[in-house]
Amino acid sequence: MPKALLILLALIALSQALSLNHDQTSGFHCCPTGYVFDSRLLQCVCPAGTSPTGPLKICCPPDTIVTPDGKCQCAAPKFLNEQTKLCDTCPTNKMYDPNQKTCICPPNLPTVNATGFCSCTPPTWLNEKTNTCDSCPTNKVYDATQKLCICPVGLPYINGTGFCVACTAPSIWNPNTLTCVGCPAGFILNNQTFQC
Repeated sequence: MPKALLILLALIALSQALSLNHDQTSGFHCCPTGYVFDSRLLQCVCPAGTSPTGPLKICCPPDTIVTPDGKCQCAAPKFLNEQTKLCDTCPTNKMYDPNQKTCICPPNLPTVNATGFCSCTPPTWLNEKTNTCDSCPTNKVYDATQKLCICPVGLPYINGTGFCVACTAPSIWNPNTLTCVGCPAGFILNNQTFQC
């Protein structure tokens, strides 16, 4: 083989070697960021499950867009799962925190309850009208079944000032005056008229 041809082939090989990255699994190749070398096709392709997206032709999973800074982004409320590289959603009543790269409880529901759902920190409760954690007024408790604040057991009546009270025998509750009424010693209370 002529010496000039050998030198030319050596220069071409050296040029290719210098412009390519070495990869132990697929030999010499150089692919743009996000692409992989397909040794069957002998060209750079997007990894399985992705396709070139946007003007920069970045390899992104389905249902994503390329941001101006060249990153794949899922449409809200979905997020790009770092492990699966697919768009994913958080469980019910959780939200994605891009800083922590995980699903968290939103600020209005700061506590994870026994079933794994985000909830209010007891004794507060979720006000579904305002989507905030609220507290019951003094000496009332929240009844989740009725979804309202009620008097606790042992304080069954609400007086004229909205406070839960109980009547001590022999007094009884007068629903007309919202008070406990009783009679002086030696008198009997009429349960119908609430008179002694």
